Amino acid sequence: EEYTLVCSVSPADERLTVEWLAPSGSVVESGSGTTQLTHTLNPLLPSHGGEYRCRATLQGGQEMLGEDAVNVIVSVPPPEVTTEYKAIPDGYVLFCYVVLIEDTPLLVDGLTMEWFNQSDGSSLGKRSGTSITVLSDGRRRLGIDHKPQMTSDGGVYTCQVSLSSE
Repeated sequence: EEYTLVCSVSPADERLTVEWLAPSGSVVESGSGTTQLTHTLNPLLPSHGGEYRCRATLQGGQEMLGEDAVNVIVSVPPPEVTTEYKAIPDGYVLFCYVVLIEDTPLLVDGLTMEWFNQSDGSSLGKRSGTSITVLSDGRRRLGIDHKPQMTSDGGVYTCQVSLSSE
């Protein structure tokens, strides 16, 4: 998915410089003698969020004509949770994982995964922002596993995934 910012300035003047400034303040696009300047965020990522400013100046930046801002808010949908059951020689292992897009550091930091035994509601293991595996296509897999210790540990298990923005 992409998002394009458009800045239009009038009247046209060959001495006019138009710039797009990123949230960090650095110039990400610049054009001289133009009345319209675009900046495309492609692919649109969570790190692209913030206030972008369009600035128009004359005489190489000596005379400020105007500046306007647009706030880009990038919403990340919750990750899809996958659970798997795998038999091993001495029992079985339950796996719970989510696959995240490349640029989701804030999401990973706020992600918590936990296994629960449905019969008594007890927590069997909790993990926050760890055990990250980078996949061949750049996505990241965050997982948690649980290996019941005895046959009496049989039952219904659920994996709960929660996100916090803090």
